Amino acid sequence: MSLTVNHDRAALHESIEWLEHLTLSEFRGRGDTVGAARARLARRIGLKVSYADRLWNKAKEMTGVAGGAYRALKQAYEDQSQCVQSQADHYRALREALRHEAPLEPRATALALDDVDPPHPGQPPAKPEGSASRR
Repeated sequence: MSLTVNHDRAALHESIEWLEHLTLSEFRGRGDTVGAARARLARRIGLKVSYADRLWNKAKEMTGVAGGAYRALKQAYEDQSQCVQSQADHYRALREALRHEAPLEPRATALALDDVDPPHPGQPPAKPEGSASRR
């Protein structure tokens, strides 16, 4: 039994997945458009905006992907993945350090919070000492 793989279609499929993931990561939220996010991404990674648009909109008609586009998308995706992994490692190390740290004594905790008492319901918060009120 032989298994044949169409490498052009596989590369196209990978490129589309990377483009979608990276575009959604580039998206800035309300007021932004997916097209603008895709264009920013394309310019940032050195991909022609028109080619990114073609991959996004015409992928079903395509039989393969240009090698330069494949490499640019792959490198950008790997860079982003490495950055996310580095952040995860950093936060994991912080959690471990906090887990093994001795708990603070109650007085030390109060000092760390500047001995601020919360206002009672219905009272305005206390003004810091030395602050003058203006009218």
